[in-house]
Amino acid sequence: MAELRLLVEQHGVSMHQYADDCQFYLRTTINQTAAAVSKLSECLTDIRDWLSRRRLRLNPSKMQAMWLCSGQQLDKIGIREVSIMSTRVSVEHTVRDLGVIFDSRLSIADHVAACCMSLWLLPIASAPPSGMFPVS
Repeated sequence: MAELRLLVEQHGVSMHQYADDCQFYLRTTINQTAAAVSKLSECLTDIRDWLSRRRLRLNPSKMQAMWLCSGQQLDKIGIREVSIMSTRVSVEHTVRDLGVIFDSRLSIADHVAACCMSLWLLPIASAPPSGMFPVS
């Protein structure tokens, strides 16, 4: 996969990879968001072609997009949908990756809320049921 990393870096895009899951990201200014989307789209098209030559496939239906920035900066970005390989991808405020929920402002509030909702609360008995502990 070193070849793939080199291909991605040629576009000025960074990458994290976990088994069969990849994250592609790049830094940009508010004034350059449209150019960043275009750069990322071109990179993903080249990745799709690279994978295709190796009889692998990139699944656009599983792609997620998100802006990561402060609330003030987020309000200045007008792009709410990006076109990636003929697929329209909505820009999300939260995404799940490897079981962790990330939000566009990089707080952990949504992740903590999801974790708390998934906890099972066990009833606690004030005294053990009779017959559970023999009396000596």
